[in-house]
Amino acid sequence: MRTLVMVVIMATGMVAASVTVAAAETAASAKAISWQRELPKRARVIETVKVPSKHGQRCLVLWVADPKEYREESYGDPLTCPEMAKGKHYIDGLVRLSLVDERRSRIINTVPIENERYIAYLFDNPADGNKKTLAIDVPDPENRKQSIPLDVTQTLYEVSRGKDKGKGRVMRMRDINGDGLPNEFAFYTSESCSDIYAAVAGYSERTDKAILYNFHLQVNDEGKISTEDIHWVPAAFDNASQWLEHIPPDKGVWRFTWRYPEEVPREYRYEIRYDAAREAFVGTETIVRVP
Repeated sequence: MRTLVMVVIMATGMVAASVTVAAAETAASAKAISWQRELPKRARVIETVKVPSKHGQRCLVLWVADPKEYREESYGDPLTCPEMAKGKHYIDGLVRLSLVDERRSRIINTVPIENERYIAYLFDNPADGNKKTLAIDVPDPENRKQSIPLDVTQTLYEVSRGKDKGKGRVMRMRDINGDGLPNEFAFYTSESCSDIYAAVAGYSERTDKAILYNFHLQVNDEGKISTEDIHWVPAAFDNASQWLEHIPPDKGVWRFTWRYPEEVPREYRYEIRYDAAREAFVGTETIVRVP
């Protein structure tokens, strides 16, 4: 009888231990996915990358709200200029970058990665007898969406040098702003061979947030002076692609030119530097006519 009691006690202890382990595993699993529950229902996570931080365990998450996946029939053929940023197998939707506190498994902040393109259209103007009026510089809702390649082959994201040739990922973390920390990556968009743009996003350790960097430019358009705050600049700034000229910063200053197929040929000359105090890129854009 004593032996039977001991067996029952031992078995009960094993069950209790098993329940404890299972509960711990369940809790750990729930914690591991709890930050994902903060995303919209149909959101799709594309990539995650850990970033070093004095604030604790941090992870950048690139995700898409309301995603649609596409695979072109010409998949495998060489890319055209409009396909350089997205490839032939890609996700399209509202692109977001979030910073996650991995220890607490919660999202700290989220920034949208959206285009700044505008449209011009005619509308009925009641104030002028419903005459057609031209509206310009109106945000185009469709341009809020971006495309992210699921296959980076031949795209602007493909690594084309050294032992990693042929590999690549969208969040290829590097020190783009020159502060000594590899906490930034370039995000691309392309519509034609001349319309290839880059935005710089990443992690700000100072604010402990995900960030989409601003470019504050003083513009001299053939003598007409203005300022603009933008997130997208010609992709020659970043020099991530095998198609683009290597333009390293000279003493912290990026100098490069860009041309568009305009009826009157003009050259866009940029000088850009990183302003650490403002956590932004600042510089000039000088537009001149060329022979």
